[in-house]
Amino acid sequence: MPSASDATAPRGNWLLGHLPALLNRPLALLDACAGAAVPLRLGKTAWLILEPSDVQHILTDELGIYTKGRAFSFGGKLYGNSMLVSEGAEHQQQAKLVGGLFYEHAASSFLQPAIDVTVAWRDRWVDGEPFDLWQALVELTLAISSRAIFGDDYLPDWLTSKSDDRVGDILNSYDVAMGHVAKQNFSLLPLPDWIPTPANRRYNLAIRLLNDAFADSVRRREGGRAEGGFLDVLLRQHREAPDTLSRNELRDQALVLTLGGYESSASTLCWSLLLIGRDPAIDAAVREEIYRVCPTDAPTAAIVEQLEYTACAFSETLRLYPPPWLIPRTPSAEDTLPCGQTLKAGTQVFLSPYRTQRDPRWFADPLRFDPARFANGRAKELPPGSYIPFGGGRRRCIGESVSRRQLVLILASLLKDHRFELVDGVLPAPAPVLTLRPAAPVMVRMQRVSD
Repeated sequence: MPSASDATAPRGNWLLGHLPALLNRPLALLDACAGAAVPLRLGKTAWLILEPSDVQHILTDELGIYTKGRAFSFGGKLYGNSMLVSEGAEHQQQAKLVGGLFYEHAASSFLQPAIDVTVAWRDRWVDGEPFDLWQALVELTLAISSRAIFGDDYLPDWLTSKSDDRVGDILNSYDVAMGHVAKQNFSLLPLPDWIPTPANRRYNLAIRLLNDAFADSVRRREGGRAEGGFLDVLLRQHREAPDTLSRNELRDQALVLTLGGYESSASTLCWSLLLIGRDPAIDAAVREEIYRVCPTDAPTAAIVEQLEYTACAFSETLRLYPPPWLIPRTPSAEDTLPCGQTLKAGTQVFLSPYRTQRDPRWFADPLRFDPARFANGRAKELPPGSYIPFGGGRRRCIGESVSRRQLVLILASLLKDHRFELVDGVLPAPAPVLTLRPAAPVMVRMQRVSD
């Protein structure tokens, strides 16, 4: 196992250290680092942790000393005190409560509705006509998240046969709010939200719109004028046990569940469709499985466990393009890693699923897309901490199981009768923003295929 002394990193700027590279070329910086615990000059010394045993040590953190620190500190108006940002015992209580409800209502709120929206959305795309796959999938996953949480509220009228002039504004507000918080957290000089800059005004307007939309959706349910979605489940919990889920917490959890999944889902779907479509053998194997499992109708939630190879392709996509490409942590007390490196309290620490999951020690020919890596239980042979697309330990994404099943079903719904081909044949570069989204529009043609 590499020791702390084996670490190497680029020299960095003579004055600003590695900060310019982290802000402007983060993936190149990560690719150039090696060793167990890599020191980065970011004002004070920060640490990039690459050895799986050290990663696992931080993620499992039995003493509870590793927090998110500065991460998400500028999103208070958006995230509130949701399970995304809460810490310690409070986070565990929230995760247990909301996670339990989440799993209990997975099929009715998150699986079958996702298939229904996907099929309706896909049928609007025109065979042979180029379109931006990334933008189309962002719109699709926003609609799926909205449907899962809010039922038919705030969906386009062509999906619901009802008119709501605010749909576009609300969906745009999601994107504005999330983008603003991401930029603030990576900014050298983040400005407080109350300073009336153009960016802050857009952000505050987006927050007001989202808060109003949530409050209106609740009022309609309480007045018997709306129903459906996971919000009904949360409202029932609030009415029956308000001490476990207050009105403010209800808002925070509902919005975070809506916002937390749509871009990461769009990213994973986009890369999956591109990677599967580039390899004829993999494309044929995925398509054969989908036809065999559901030969006539669209997929249903009941058949997801039978889509084994499609799930492997999904897992391999997450290996190459994990949505959380960098995971920040901060120890609240001094800690020594298995590699021997001691981290002082308050030190900035980074884990990188992107870098760790492309390590040739654990993944032979790591840049090759190979779903077979995850077939027949092979993932269990990987060192703990080497494959972490959903994090790990106490803060592991509560929606991992549901998200995996949902996205595999969406993939099957999109690929059952269609193929997606890049117009120029060139796989786009990833842009590390909130997730590893494509760096440029992804122009594709959708072609109908037969079995």
